[in-house]
Amino acid sequence: MKKKTVQLLAFATVAALGVGVVSQRMADKSTRASGAGEALLPALEGNGVNEVAQVTVEAAAGTLTFQRQGADWAIAEKSGWPARSEKVRSLVLGLREAEVVERKTSDAAKFERLGLVEPDADGSTSKRVTLRSASGEELASVLIGNRRTSRASAGAMNASARPRDQFYALPGNAEAAVLMSGKVAADARLASWAETQVVNVARERMKAVRVTHADGASFEAVRETMDANDFTLLDVPAGSEAKSPSGTMVHMSALGSVRFDDVQRADALEWTGDTLATAEFFTEKGLRVRVESIELPNEDDPEKPVVWARYAFDVAPDAAPALPKNAGDAGEVSDEADADSEGTDSSDDAEDGPTREDLEQEARDLSEATAGWAFALPTWKSGPLRTRPDAVLQPIPEPEPGNGPVVDTPSLDEIMSTPLVDEEPEGDDGEELIIEEEPPASTDGLPDGSAPRTVPEDPPPADRTQGGTGG
Repeated sequence: MKKKTVQLLAFATVAALGVGVVSQRMADKSTRASGAGEALLPALEGNGVNEVAQVTVEAAAGTLTFQRQGADWAIAEKSGWPARSEKVRSLVLGLREAEVVERKTSDAAKFERLGLVEPDADGSTSKRVTLRSASGEELASVLIGNRRTSRASAGAMNASARPRDQFYALPGNAEAAVLMSGKVAADARLASWAETQVVNVARERMKAVRVTHADGASFEAVRETMDANDFTLLDVPAGSEAKSPSGTMVHMSALGSVRFDDVQRADALEWTGDTLATAEFFTEKGLRVRVESIELPNEDDPEKPVVWARYAFDVAPDAAPALPKNAGDAGEVSDEADADSEGTDSSDDAEDGPTREDLEQEARDLSEATAGWAFALPTWKSGPLRTRPDAVLQPIPEPEPGNGPVVDTPSLDEIMSTPLVDEEPEGDDGEELIIEEEPPASTDGLPDGSAPRTVPEDPPPADRTQGGTGG
């Protein structure tokens, strides 16, 4: 190769390297200017996240504050009701890992278009997350706006995060909005942060129910067989009957997957007054669930009061309502069968289902989870707890005036086919009854050839169709 050619190649190589270095420096400068790759909240880097003892989420729906209690978290606004600790930790770690994709506008007039207005503003959809230490010192704060819906910008195109993980944000006291990436889903709905299921007793287990109101009104109902789809009302008052279909069907599912809308300490409410109702539910084996409920005003909707309920659990098979002895379609039970069953407990003899020990453990677990708490229930779950007797009973309808007992009236064909004279009677022994003819009148003392004179009982009337004077 000629010397001149080698020199040209060397010069080209040096030039290319120079261009590459310049380009890289320009890219680095651009990256630094856009903030790409920087931590969204630098205060949480390293061990900073371990100092977080309180997390507050503010949204238009309200505010929830999570306070660390050892390894767990509790909700301050809900009297310390347990939060889903794994979700709170996930939010804190997600904020630590969140990065800036690129810096956006610093024009506050454009923040609303990005959803970056405070949560208490009209129509706001933003969420503000604030992290504090145990002493209450603010460690970090970020206002999270709209989710990015396109990948139009160069910074977003170069980001590895997926669109659904990118949001517009305003970290801390920054004056410029940024496009951030990270899993920082946050809202202020209680159901998103807490276990809201109170109790779950399947309808297949429900055997009996008793509902009593403060004014003394009450009713009891029992399942005749465990495969029946409705309860049978007991002690129906005279003049009343069960509605058909009965209103007690909903009581079988009254304890299935019960979830609350709100929660607070039970001792903060007064469990007296004319709205107090007590519902007792009994399973086949004797688990008793006692639910007291009251109605309180609703600040959001005065026309729809809030029903608050508190629960108690124990095992009390002897307290359950029962059908009268020998009641049902099976008829009366013989004295012998009744004697054979005396002293036995069918619930203990059953091979399937929970034992008494199982029920006692179930009652302890449910009591531990709910004791001391009151729960605001949705209408479809609070209704069966507060059913009044007139909702399941109705007056027996009176017969309409003029409608007496129904009499079978024979048809015209039946009347015409019925003989007017009874057939010849038969003897008592089933043989034909022979009727002797009356003997002829005696002819003694009459001339030969003469017959006794007979006079017709009813002589025929005179024939008035012919004239004449007689003689």
